[in-house]
Amino acid sequence: MVMNQIIQYIEEHLEEDLSVKQLADAAGYSECHFIRIFKSYTNQTVMDYICRRRLIKSCDDISSGMRLIDVAVKYGWKSHSAFTQSFRREFGFPPSLLRAMKLQFKCLGGSYMEPIFLKTTEVGTSKEKLFEVLKETIEKNDIEIEDKVLMEEEEKIFKLLQDHDMEVSCIYGFFDYSHGNDLQRGFDLIDFADDHSIKKIMIIPGFLTDREWKIAFLRNRCVKKMITGLNILSKYARDNGIQMVLEDFDDAPAYYKDAAGLKFFIAHVDGLKCAFDTGNFLYSEEDSFEVLPEFLGKIGHVHCKDRTFEVKKGETPKATVKGREMYSSPVGSGCIQMKEIVEKILASGYDDYFAIEHFGSCQQLQDIETSAAWLNQFKTGGCIDD
Repeated sequence: MVMNQIIQYIEEHLEEDLSVKQLADAAGYSECHFIRIFKSYTNQTVMDYICRRRLIKSCDDISSGMRLIDVAVKYGWKSHSAFTQSFRREFGFPPSLLRAMKLQFKCLGGSYMEPIFLKTTEVGTSKEKLFEVLKETIEKNDIEIEDKVLMEEEEKIFKLLQDHDMEVSCIYGFFDYSHGNDLQRGFDLIDFADDHSIKKIMIIPGFLTDREWKIAFLRNRCVKKMITGLNILSKYARDNGIQMVLEDFDDAPAYYKDAAGLKFFIAHVDGLKCAFDTGNFLYSEEDSFEVLPEFLGKIGHVHCKDRTFEVKKGETPKATVKGREMYSSPVGSGCIQMKEIVEKILASGYDDYFAIEHFGSCQQLQDIETSAAWLNQFKTGGCIDD
């Protein structure tokens, strides 16, 4: 059984007892070999991965109102206190806060992507506080947000935006056009954007399995499916006055994780523009400043993400394709040539928003303030990617 099938098996049995031996037997490996392969594939130990996935899944139940003790028992913890301790260690705040304040979280999940949570040392942070910080630190305020988040809390979020004289600069969604044909959800996303005068959408069209990467026929078929789906959505978006963008997504299963893959999609999807993510090229060991000229004139959105290779205690690093561990950094203080990149993008005629991203940071609000202050030197429109 290939590793992505093992991951899927884990996902389907998170509420049951799982052991290394059980999974190794299912994969047809010895325990020692399975442990090594799994760590190489996920960058986590087997049981750490299972624990983290259970904690992530528990958030849905907590947010829906299930009692914490019932959630704890459901996912294998023997007591409320043990579950709370694990939850706080993973996310930086207790599960009771998630239920009480309904802190927004984004779980990408699946076999490929690490979950991204709002982790902050200010345990009481709410959406209202986040909006206040944005209002105080960014001259022209927008927010970039995931489609599911915005649709599920539509009334609340748009009221907050209105109260703080803000709007949504871009919404984004994850799809699987490489294996399916979920076009209706794409149409719904565009219609939603149109209804709310949102002028940009970012589509993540799908990912490839290990087997598909290795076999050219399968790889090409998946890419063709993604391009077909994107072309259909791009036309529908343009007909509604909405710009569709695609970013250099920093994960191995993404065909568009590097400059070559992203350029291929832009060249084959009519009307598609680049969401230039300054930090994601580093995942593929590419220099953002060096590849920037290849995208000038094709940029429809910008993600200002800085990174550092200096170890940050308490943060989970993101490994590059060569295994180097990257950490989040306030914009302008990391290893990426942010000043030169922003200046060159502005000089090319780009006059739209620069979204601030700090995925993985343990001090989100502090980093937002620092990054916004740095970005304001250019008098650009800034927004936060939620």
